This record gives sequence, structure tokens and C-alpha cells, in this order.
Amino acid sequence: MLHRQFNPAWFIGTVIVYITFFAVKVNVAIEDKLNPSANRIIGNVPMGVRLFAYGTSYLMFLLLQ
Repeated sequence: MLHRQFNPAWFIGTVIVYITFFAVKVNVAIEDKLNPSANRIIGNVPMGVRLFAYGTSYLMFLLLQ
């Protein structure tokens, strides 16, 4: 029989990751390379969404150059 115990380190780590990625809001600047007049700043975006979008956008930018 598998016996599990509550480990506070896992709980605290999970809470820190959740707060970092979803509770912290940032402003995101969207830069349009083809039409610079269409540049926008979007406010109150969760940090996790921003990091995922930045990574995906940067990778595609490098691949398509």
C-alpha cells in the first residue's frame, strides 16, 4: 500500500509558481514589423501567458529570418 504524506515544500512551491505565473500582471508591447503604426501596449496580462507568448514569438522570429 502506498502511503503519502503532506509535504509543505510541494505546497509552497506550487503556490509560488501559481502566483508568479498567474497572479502577477504585466504590460505587453506588441510590435508589428510590417506596420509600425499598429504597435500596441496591452495591460494586465498574466506573467505566464506573457512568457509563453514571448518564447513562441521569438522562436518563430528566429526560424523565419
